[in-house]
Amino acid sequence: KGGPYAPYRQSERLDSYTSHLKKLLAAGNAFYCFHSEAELEAEKKDLMRAGKNPIHMCDGRERALREQECLAKERESIIRFKTPAGQTLRFTDLVRGEIAFVSDLIGDFSIAKDLRTPLYNFAVAVDDAEMEISHTIRGEDHISNTPKQLLLQEALGLGTPQYAHLPLILGPDRTKLSKRHGATAIREFRDGGYLPDALVNFMALLGWNPGTDQEIFSMAELSLQFDLAKVQKSGAAFNIGKLDWLNGEYIRRL
Repeated sequence: KGGPYAPYRQSERLDSYTSHLKKLLAAGNAFYCFHSEAELEAEKKDLMRAGKNPIHMCDGRERALREQECLAKERESIIRFKTPAGQTLRFTDLVRGEIAFVSDLIGDFSIAKDLRTPLYNFAVAVDDAEMEISHTIRGEDHISNTPKQLLLQEALGLGTPQYAHLPLILGPDRTKLSKRHGATAIREFRDGGYLPDALVNFMALLGWNPGTDQEIFSMAELSLQFDLAKVQKSGAAFNIGKLDWLNGEYIRRL
C-alpha cells in the first residue's frame, strides 16, 4: 500500500498495460489473432502427431493486419506478440549460468485477451520495469517464460532484471511438492506448533548450504551467508523429520 511504485494490484494498472499494448501494436510487434480455441487445439494435435514442436505461428497476412482492420472484423480475438525468426535469446541465470533459447521454437505467444486484459508474461514484463525490479527470483518451472519476457522488454525498450530460477521443492517421492504430501500453507505449520525461525531455517537449507556442517542459523546469520551462487540446481526433498528436529532445537533454546 503506497510506496513509490504504487499501485501494486494489476487490476489498478490497466491504463499502463493498455498504453504498452498500443505501443506494440502500432510498431507492428503485436497483432490480433482470430484463430479459435478449437482451431488451435487441432493444430497442436497435428503438430504433435508429426513430431514437431506444438507452437502457434500465424501467417504473414494475419500478422500484417492493422488494428483498425482487426477491430472491423468484430470477431473474438487475442493479441499475440510477433516473435522474430532466427534469433538466439541468451540470459545469465544466477543459479544455472548462461541459458539460451532459439526464437523459432517459441512461436507467436499470446500477451493479452484485449487491450484491458493483459496476460502473465506481458504484465510482469511491464511491472518489473516500472517498479524497477532488480532481481526476479522464482521457480525453475518459469525458465521457459523468460525468453518471452526478454522479447517483450526489448520491443518496449524496457530494462531487464537479473534472473534466478530456483529448483523446485519435492515431496518424499521426488515429485513436485503438493497438498497430497501434507501441509503446504504457512498457517498450517503455525497451527501445528512450528516456530517461524525454525521454518525459515529449514526452508533456507532446501537446495542451499553454506559449504559447512552448520545447520542452525539465526536470521542474521542467514542474511549474511545466503548466496544465490550456492543454490543447487537439483530439487530438494521436503523432509518433515528434519523440520521436526530443527523445530525441537529452537523450542529448547527459548
